[in-house]
Amino acid sequence: MKKSISIGWASVLTRTTMAGRSKDGDKAHSTVAVETASLSGSETWAELPTSRKRLESLNEHLTVRNNQLQEALERQRAISNDLLNVLHSTDVPTLFLDSRLRIRFFTPAILSLFDILSSDVGRPLSDLRGFDGDVTLHADATATLLEGTPIERQVEGPDGCWYVRRVKPCQGAGETIDGVVITFIDISAQKRIAESREAAKKSAERATEAKSRFLSAASHDLRQPLQTLKLLHGLLERSVGEGQSRIFVQRMGETLSSMLGILNTVLVINQIEAGMAEPQMVSFPIDDLLGKLFREFYYPAQAAGLQLRVVPSSLAVRTDPRLFEQVVRNLLSNALKYTPSGTILVGCRRRGAKVRFDVWDTGIGIPDDRIEDVFQEYLQLNVPDGAEDGGLGLGLSIVKRLGDLLGLKIAVRSQLHKGSAFMIEMDRAPAGEPLAQMRTTVDGRSRHAGALSSASVLIIEDDNGMRDLLKMGLEQAGYVVAATSGAAEATAIVRGLKFIPDAILADYNLPSGGNGIAVIEEIRKVLFRNVPALILTGDISGKTLSDFAQHEIPYLHKPAKLKDVVQAVETLVVRQTSERAAQVSAAEFMEPMRGRLIEVIDDQQDIRDNLRTLFEGEGWVVATYVSAEEYLADYKPDRSGCLLVDAYLPGMVGMELLRLLKERHHRFPVIVITGRSDVSMAINAMRYGAADFIEKPFSYQDIYRSVLLAFERSRDANEREERRETARATLAMLTRKQRQILDRIVQGQANKVIAADLKLSQRTVENHRASIMRRTKSASLPALLRLVLNAEQ
Repeated sequence: MKKSISIGWASVLTRTTMAGRSKDGDKAHSTVAVETASLSGSETWAELPTSRKRLESLNEHLTVRNNQLQEALERQRAISNDLLNVLHSTDVPTLFLDSRLRIRFFTPAILSLFDILSSDVGRPLSDLRGFDGDVTLHADATATLLEGTPIERQVEGPDGCWYVRRVKPCQGAGETIDGVVITFIDISAQKRIAESREAAKKSAERATEAKSRFLSAASHDLRQPLQTLKLLHGLLERSVGEGQSRIFVQRMGETLSSMLGILNTVLVINQIEAGMAEPQMVSFPIDDLLGKLFREFYYPAQAAGLQLRVVPSSLAVRTDPRLFEQVVRNLLSNALKYTPSGTILVGCRRRGAKVRFDVWDTGIGIPDDRIEDVFQEYLQLNVPDGAEDGGLGLGLSIVKRLGDLLGLKIAVRSQLHKGSAFMIEMDRAPAGEPLAQMRTTVDGRSRHAGALSSASVLIIEDDNGMRDLLKMGLEQAGYVVAATSGAAEATAIVRGLKFIPDAILADYNLPSGGNGIAVIEEIRKVLFRNVPALILTGDISGKTLSDFAQHEIPYLHKPAKLKDVVQAVETLVVRQTSERAAQVSAAEFMEPMRGRLIEVIDDQQDIRDNLRTLFEGEGWVVATYVSAEEYLADYKPDRSGCLLVDAYLPGMVGMELLRLLKERHHRFPVIVITGRSDVSMAINAMRYGAADFIEKPFSYQDIYRSVLLAFERSRDANEREERRETARATLAMLTRKQRQILDRIVQGQANKVIAADLKLSQRTVENHRASIMRRTKSASLPALLRLVLNAEQ
């Protein structure tokens, strides 16, 4: 019998050892060792082959896994090497910092900005010695690390180089920020280009400014003689009869208009460049403009042998009517110039919410490659033979500039030798919006004959010939005219009450460095009223135009037609008359002079009677007194009027009466009349509150002007007095503590400063402040300050 042997596995130990590359460069390998520590148990030798197979299978599986890991490591090494090569080859200086702002890695390019070594890895950012142009680097890195927000700045590096420095967060696991990346992008070239562009821009602006100054100076010098010609032409038109002489005058007018058109074109360009052409957008019926342009261009078109057709329209548009009229006028002038024969058609049509305005002609047309050039300045394409006015080539340039200013869309279609079409797209007027009517020239002299019959105009013009012509033209129009050559002369005749103007017509550039605006303002101060004024000038500079706009003084550019000057003056006088009429009914102190009280104290019967007759003839109420005592017996302080008193009266003299009236706080004006030229007495009269001092003999015009001026000055003084008394009465209601607080409020102190000064709590000061606002009925701090200023007048 065969003896059986039982072999039992005590344990099977499997050990897998993985190693990297050996020192001699061999590849990694695996070994599986199976050791039999002891044999015991129930397993037989017959079961051993099966366990071996299992071990072999496990060993094969581990080998495959080991190879996969090895391949992954190789790929990671390759990627790492690639990334290192990219970072080392880039010319962008880059710093990598960890979560404690210590240096983790840097690119070699960073050496151009910082003194850094490979041994500096792990050192804090603050240890870097860099350039002085980036003082916020550490603060920005800290902010990005804490907030996660990228920060970008332009910094100046060494040797004048400029960089865009960006600090961005490094995202870690779980979207946490475990560091920052700092890059420096060199923008020195872009910076130099930008500086070059800025220098070129400034150079262009200087050139444009120089061009504007030249155009302004040239325009001014040309307009002076043209203005004289225009005025002469206006006078000739009025005096010449029918026949050949009138034809010559008409031809002269056409030539002057052509010259004026060129200068006005320069003016429009200058206004646009100066920013003075500000659009005033309104809605208006387009048919008003069509009708006006038809009347203006019909005869010039007929004279050129052209047919002008304007199609009526019921549409309304929204734009600036004055500037848009200039656009269309330039297009029509261009069509007349470039259309030797045929037709010019003007009309408009609806395009949804827009309106398209068209100007068509059968002219010479524009080559396809030159259509975009037609809007350039000083460019003219093939001016037809026989054209009387070649112009400057600015007409369509103005169209383009004004179109851009108004937001218009302008398109051009043209066919050579067939004609051109200019199309302008603009907004339709909103439904239901009121429509403004375009202003038309009407002769209103018959309606305002009363206002103009005695109107006086002061002319200030240093050119003798022009001054005489203006004077002659305005006198022919029915005005009373005083003509002066300069500011000093004009101011002197007004100060001396030799001439009180209803309107001022002044040249802008006056001798001795003065200007028309300054003398107008001076005369207004002398007369204590806003005298209407008109500037006549050849200066078209942007500074001058801004000066006109700032002072709100209308102006006409030389050369202006005489009828335009007369009409502008008429408009000023009529407007002043209308404003006075409107203001007269607004308050008691502005009631018409008719019915106003005049009191006369004079011991001479004839003077009393003459003054009564003169003023009662104008509708005034007149009371006369022989002496100051008689006047005081009838004195009523609430009576409003003007007192005319002789300085040397029997009994109580005029000066003593003035002193008593001043003590009684007399508020209506007093005019002192005397037959003696006594300077000391005049000074005393003014010291006692006399509004004026006039010597005998005087004319009716002198005394009447003196009374009117006295009322004007008294009205202003009374208004100031009433405001002062009202303000003082209001402030008197405040307590002593509130006045102390108010004084500090006026000084601009804050509540806590006031509280410290007065040893109060801030809450107490706030309560007092609120109480002050309530007691004075001041809705705001500015209103409270105005009240204090009125009380201190």
